[in-house]
Amino acid sequence: MLVNPLIFNLEDASQRYLAGETCQQLAAQFGVGRKWLDTRLRRAGVQMRTRSEACLLRSSKFTLKQRLAHAEKAHAARRGGKNGPVMGTRRAQTIERYGMPSHRDESLLAFWLAKRGHIATLQKAIGTYNVDLGFETSRIAVEINGSAHLPRNLGDSFPLERLKYILDSGWRVIEIITWPKRYSLRATCADYVVPLLELPHWDESASSQHVVITGRGEPLPCTGFNANNWTAIQRAVRFQDTTWRNGKRVPNEAVP
Repeated sequence: MLVNPLIFNLEDASQRYLAGETCQQLAAQFGVGRKWLDTRLRRAGVQMRTRSEACLLRSSKFTLKQRLAHAEKAHAARRGGKNGPVMGTRRAQTIERYGMPSHRDESLLAFWLAKRGHIATLQKAIGTYNVDLGFETSRIAVEINGSAHLPRNLGDSFPLERLKYILDSGWRVIEIITWPKRYSLRATCADYVVPLLELPHWDESASSQHVVITGRGEPLPCTGFNANNWTAIQRAVRFQDTTWRNGKRVPNEAVP
């Protein structure tokens, strides 16, 4: 039933609006125009919700299924796209601001280093990328790469592109290879990293600007490959974890 605006109960409408009902809902129930109702509420001194507050109120009433359906179009429009330099940099800075580690090993290593007097920035932004731990003073980035980071295709060049970008930005990289049981992260790894953090600078021309160690704080136990070659690192680590090959036992040091 429509309500005559002349006998419209403004106090009732104000209380219901403050309780969470929207102007659109109240206008439909009272049979008045939405703008007319909005004007009367404002004149009565009712604090109107902002667009952001209205969206939050609306989404809080969604079920999980409704929430997913509501966001699906935005996800579909964005899916498969690539960030440009500006958007990529902003995204990296946002990730750094929240400082949320992507794996427990990052928090653990940061804790060990903090006990040794070196405070790390979690998910430090370097251009369009984020590194696991960053030390601005020494310009050193620490990356922890385990089985979850290995691409399915060993020839994938993305890690190399990422590494080159970070090195070209004037940062040194300490790459820590972790592997369940054999190369799991230990406190000795922090003992290895600390002396590097305390060096005044690294030689610009030295290959040690990219150091690769295991989670135990030891040089990667393999020979005959370039430390800057991510594919070779993966091949070496996988080979080290293969005790038998073609029915024969292979020594750990015999890395192709």
